[in-house]
Amino acid sequence: MEDIVVFLGVRKKTDLEELRVQLNIVRNLLQDKVHETFGVNHVYPTQPLGLTLITGEVSSIEYWRPHVDILTYEDTLIHYSAVLYLSSSGQDFTGGSFNRIDYTGGPYQISGYSSEGPLLFTAGEENEHYIEPVLSGARIALAFFFTCDPDYTN
Repeated sequence: MEDIVVFLGVRKKTDLEELRVQLNIVRNLLQDKVHETFGVNHVYPTQPLGLTLITGEVSSIEYWRPHVDILTYEDTLIHYSAVLYLSSSGQDFTGGSFNRIDYTGGPYQISGYSSEGPLLFTAGEENEHYIEPVLSGARIALAFFFTCDPDYTN
């Protein structure tokens, strides 16, 4: 949350409270969408809430390396991931495509996801993914995570 506060320039307590309210609204809408899309009866928000700002500059976060969300974050149990873009491909940035590695069709095939609307996917090994390097501009996205285990609800 601190990164989001700094990024958005929140300076007053009332602005921070409004940001929390807005993020909760978005999280609840995405939670409903995960429920609808995957047909799960109970899904709960979990940590972390991630804000990514990726530019063509050198980054300490190796976002271009393939990873699996459920294996990436310790101290939480992630079953579903939701990515909401705050910038538009082709308009605000070039490159930066979100790609899933599909090992089922031979060596592997890369299939990109669309940046229109939220990106929803299961967080297991079936959805290993990475982000292509950003060539220009800034790719900004919020990542929300959900669990089926109420013990990991935030």
